[in-house]
Amino acid sequence: MQIGVALVTAVSALAASIKGQIDSTFTSQFKGDFAINTGARGFGGLSPLLADDINKLPTFNSEDIKNDQAAHPPFGVLPGYEGLHQHLVTTPSRLQSSGGTTGKPRFTLQGTVENEVCAISAARALWIQGARPGDMLQIPATNSLAALPWAYAKACTEYLGMLPITTGSGVVTPTRRQLEIAFDLGVNCWMSFPEYLNRLAQGAKEELGRDIRELKTKLITTFLG
Repeated sequence: MQIGVALVTAVSALAASIKGQIDSTFTSQFKGDFAINTGARGFGGLSPLLADDINKLPTFNSEDIKNDQAAHPPFGVLPGYEGLHQHLVTTPSRLQSSGGTTGKPRFTLQGTVENEVCAISAARALWIQGARPGDMLQIPATNSLAALPWAYAKACTEYLGMLPITTGSGVVTPTRRQLEIAFDLGVNCWMSFPEYLNRLAQGAKEELGRDIRELKTKLITTFLG
């Protein structure tokens, strides 16, 4: 799953979750005519109509994107482009696509905002895991139409002070070479998928005669499901 589509799906799920939480939490707790924050000095506070207002927000999911692009190729109307050419002239963009695991891959144009949101999201996740300036993150995922490795590389260089090692997948950089690079540089963080991470551990033993634990890995970011 690519970050662009995953982000849309996550936001949709978050919106639905927020609706339910607000409705069950605020509506049940605030029984008076209004709720106020005494330290807000006239700004803020919670309206008793907040749950109803949240429920008016429109939501969409990946199926809506698929149908929109089928009806209005190649990018659909949901992004709000008045014209593709004009959008490209005024907005620095990068073409990404979904992985195509459930059908034909869907295109996504990521502009400056989308690129930053993806990178910030990756940076926050790495920071929470314990990544810090000076760490090295090896990324055995290819910087192609998939947004995922781009986001993590950008997170390292622009937000965390880490060094991204953009080796790409095993197709681009063979497993043995991936491991040689990691041992030579002292890589201490990894971002990849479980199957390939397991292959790297096996390769260290079978091809280099070394224990992958020699790297003293600090953290692994991976994806399940």
